[in-house]
Amino acid sequence: MAVRDSKVGDGPAVVFSVAGWASFIAALKERPFHPKSVNTPTLTVQTSLI
Repeated sequence: MAVRDSKVGDGPAVVFSVAGWASFIAALKERPFHPKSVNTPTLTVQTSLI
């Protein structure tokens, strides 16, 4: 699973194994991240399989 900044479509990508990505998604479902409760900019992630 490759993840890159959607504003820089041809920029570098961080690559996760399928198991690693599944673990990340499972953790989000268990304890969702609420960016508005933290004083940080909102992050948008687009993913694609490579």
